[in-house]
Amino acid sequence: MNKFVQKSFFKLRSIWQLILNHFYISVYNFLGAQISRKVRFNNIYITWPYQIKIGSNTKIEHNVYFKYDRQWNRTFPSII
Repeated sequence: MNKFVQKSFFKLRSIWQLILNHFYISVYNFLGAQISRKVRFNNIYITWPYQIKIGSNTKIEHNVYFKYDRQWNRTFPSII
């Protein structure tokens, strides 16, 4: 029984992370980022979302900072 509980908890956690991932992608796309639906990430930090463009089938590790230090003057993404 213990093995069944562990496996089911692991599966539920992965489903929950997938749901949160889609939510965060939608929020970042609303803020101006160009992120494909097949991107997987956990904790990412973005200073200027309109400067981000991430292609499909990308996995981003924990605690990645996308930092853009210039002013709001470009209309195209510079962090690709």
